[in-house]
Amino acid sequence: MLKCKLDQRDIKMSKPVESILLIGDLHIPQRCTDIPKQFKEIIAPGRVQHIICVGNFGDRVDWLKSLCSNVHLIQGDYDEGNYPENKLISVGEWKIGAVHGHQLIPWGDKEALSSYQRLLDCDVLVYGHTHIPSVESMENKYFINPGSVTGAYSSVTSEINPCFKVLSTQGKELTVFSYELEEDELRISQTQLYKN
Repeated sequence: MLKCKLDQRDIKMSKPVESILLIGDLHIPQRCTDIPKQFKEIIAPGRVQHIICVGNFGDRVDWLKSLCSNVHLIQGDYDEGNYPENKLISVGEWKIGAVHGHQLIPWGDKEALSSYQRLLDCDVLVYGHTHIPSVESMENKYFINPGSVTGAYSSVTSEINPCFKVLSTQGKELTVFSYELEEDELRISQTQLYKN
């Protein structure tokens, strides 16, 4: 029988992976009737541990709450009810701030986003309002817009592809999976982010 001594330095403890659905600007029923069927198979109960909805969720609050128990709803400029204007959520080693984005002038501007990020003291600022998906960085901080999951038009543009994002955290690494429908074809891409 072969015996060996196990050195603690040889054991690499893997950090737990947590997934966060980033979604927003549904505008149901005001501008759209439903979420695309291609997304309904992906956005299903039990697939993520957290949901951050950056507003304009319309009548889909119950649906969002059916997907997981950690649902964070941000007040959009078209939402009725009493929801927070912003929120700070800690997931693993990451601090994620959320705001709808209509408060930031000019909308989607990196300087305005950076200023709001400093106010919330977060690593990642998730925002909506423009309906234009993006993943950007400035001074080692990140700004993510999940876009409009229904493809609802915005005051910025009427040419919107339905889209959403899923974050996967593991330690100091954050993977952003982007899901976008372009002419009924599902496109999936990923971006790797790192925390200093």
